[in-house]
Amino acid sequence: MNDINWKERCEEAEVALANALADESGLKQADQLMMNKLQRIQELEEINESHRKINGDLRRQITALEQEKLELFLDNKKLAKQVEDNLDRLRKSGM
Repeated sequence: MNDINWKERCEEAEVALANALADESGLKQADQLMMNKLQRIQELEEINESHRKINGDLRRQITALEQEKLELFLDNKKLAKQVEDNLDRLRKSGM
């Protein structure tokens, strides 16, 4: 009986050791996975910040172009009015 008890205890010890090693290996994998995820989060935050900066620059350019478009539209109206006035003046003078 002593041999059987000893053999069972050895098997139990091997299983316990294997479980402990598996848990330690699992912890190492979990730690590595967590580090990878934290690194990826940092990369994504940097990308997000870069996109925000680019987006802000683009919005400023759009605003400037819209302002330029409005100014050109008003200039075009003024020129059209001047041309119309000159044509009216020429018509009245008999040309």
